[in-house]
Amino acid sequence: MIPASLPLLILLFGTLFYLVIPGIGAFAVRKQWRVFRRRVLTRASFPLLSYKGVREQEGSGKQIIGSYRFFGALEAIEDDNIIWLRNGSLSVAVEMRDVRLYMLPTEDFGVTVDGAGGQLPDRTPSVLRWQRMTSLTEGSKIFVAGTVVRKAGRAVFLATRSDPLLVVMYDGPDETVVRRAIWCGRQRNEYWNQLTPLSLAGGILSLTVLAYLAIRPPVHSFPALLASIGALLPVLPLAPPGVALFFVYRHLWKEGRYRRARRDLEILEDGGSLDAQSARQAGRAAALFELFSLVCLITGLLINVVIALAVMSYFFP
Repeated sequence: MIPASLPLLILLFGTLFYLVIPGIGAFAVRKQWRVFRRRVLTRASFPLLSYKGVREQEGSGKQIIGSYRFFGALEAIEDDNIIWLRNGSLSVAVEMRDVRLYMLPTEDFGVTVDGAGGQLPDRTPSVLRWQRMTSLTEGSKIFVAGTVVRKAGRAVFLATRSDPLLVVMYDGPDETVVRRAIWCGRQRNEYWNQLTPLSLAGGILSLTVLAYLAIRPPVHSFPALLASIGALLPVLPLAPPGVALFFVYRHLWKEGRYRRARRDLEILEDGGSLDAQSARQAGRAAALFELFSLVCLITGLLINVVIALAVMSYFFP
């Protein structure tokens, strides 16, 4: 291998595995949860499905009964892809094929919100495709919202390409579901997503291999030092003294997330009519906290990198 190409490969692999791949996952995750919250906000205004409403629409002869929301308990599962929910005297079917099931955190802990009637969960909901669900307990509480159609003489919640179903499993009072979904329906840290662990592992492995190649005689000191630091990069923020700024980063990032969640709750409480200026101001404040948190993280990382370079330079003179 040509020694001059080693630094370029190190920078390429470091950028790819530590920034590009996790960054792609971060944008995808943020978009996913933004869509989820938008659907919750939109469907919160749907009328509640009732027996009277179903009978009136069935009398009209229309195939599409309308857009509704429904709170019910799991009654039965039919043909693997249809679940039956019951609320009082009304039972409805939900076509679950290709539907995502969101499961709200069960514990109420973490953050107290004024006017929320207690604490709201500080965790992200679990998300599963229906096909991956192994079992559901009878009586599980489920909130569903979307298009209701008449199918084989019965009312069925059915997803369409333009109007996917929103299905949320929860516990606790029905009236808290929307608030809890809006509050916790966001990633705690978008950088840490499904792609991140494998990407970091790939970066550590590839840079370790490059460090080994640089160390082999004849030793190329600068590439060896650069690759070694790169392989340690994911854990360097946790080393002193930079770890102090890492904890500041976590605090500021959490504050930014909290402010975004408060903004979304205010939009919900105002019926989606929160003026654009107030929403932008809240968004800018949250973005500033996130920006300052990243500055702290990068500063702490750079401090530790400088110390690591000074120490490791003795091994690669």
